[in-house]
Amino acid sequence: MRKYKILLVDDEINVINSIKRVLDGLNYHLYYTTYPEKAYDLLNTYQFDLVITDQRMPKVLGIDILKYTKKVSHNTVRILVTGYSDLDVLVSAINEGSIHRYISKPWKNDDLVKIIEESIDYKQRMDQKDTILNQLLTKNNEYENMIQQLRNKLVKTNRQIEKTLLRVIQAKDMELFTHSKNVAHYSLYIADLLNLSYKQKLTLKYAGLFHDIGKIVLRDHILFKPDRLTEEEYTAMKYHPLVSSYILDEIDFMKEVVEIIRQHHERIDGLGYPLGLTNDEILFEAKILSVADAYDAMRANRIYRKGMSQKEVLEVLQNGRGKQFDKNIVDTFIGGLLNEKYPLCR
Repeated sequence: MRKYKILLVDDEINVINSIKRVLDGLNYHLYYTTYPEKAYDLLNTYQFDLVITDQRMPKVLGIDILKYTKKVSHNTVRILVTGYSDLDVLVSAINEGSIHRYISKPWKNDDLVKIIEESIDYKQRMDQKDTILNQLLTKNNEYENMIQQLRNKLVKTNRQIEKTLLRVIQAKDMELFTHSKNVAHYSLYIADLLNLSYKQKLTLKYAGLFHDIGKIVLRDHILFKPDRLTEEEYTAMKYHPLVSSYILDEIDFMKEVVEIIRQHHERIDGLGYPLGLTNDEILFEAKILSVADAYDAMRANRIYRKGMSQKEVLEVLQNGRGKQFDKNIVDTFIGGLLNEKYPLCR
């Protein structure tokens, strides 16, 4: 069992000797000084469990020593020895939290021992509390590190899934791969103009990259046909939003993306596909994706036609306001392009 360190501060050696005699034989390691100003050096050198100081001393007041004790060692128990005339100081010290207990002069030895024992017991409880708190903080830090490691692994896994899906698209059709990356870029461009949140931008990025992944299951004679599709082939093509959403549905970080992709060919006037939704039924992000997809599709060169000029494409978008496309999104997109907020990739 360790000995508890007690610092006694009093300018009268007789008072210190009196306390030492009372505590003789008990489990305490006593330090003392009759030069109050030296108490600061002792406090800076040793870690005390208890400090007992007289209030009225030359040059230094006991309350100032205890305030300093609190500053350098918060858990050290602080006891002030006072006379009746120090009542105002005592009340102030208690209110400020500078002392835990006080001893009135003259004291009874039994009372002094009891106060010191109770103070040491209080110190033990404070130390135990700190130990438990530190253990909890350590465990909490360990758990936070574990959670961060899991998050990092999840992010890495998500990136690997993203890269793998893009490679599948690229392996099937380089033109489709380029279109997918462009649509993601234009979607983020519109999102920036609309000051959308980071989460919305991330969702739009994935929606742009994988909105047409369902086309990889189309028969090659449809996907790579050098001229316009027949009505039957076009009907088959119109199912690709559903196929895309089906492919991505089991990927956790794509959950919010799936419905956006499913709706990206819907129209404000209800004439879109595959569900025939109208304005209020269409997700805002799907409306953005619709504009981005249409813009790139019209600008791109196809086997059976040359890509349209930007001026021609903007006219189509303008004419589609409120019918095929959301008015505000079209106006925002066109306004950004005309003001050259930043250059697009094509």
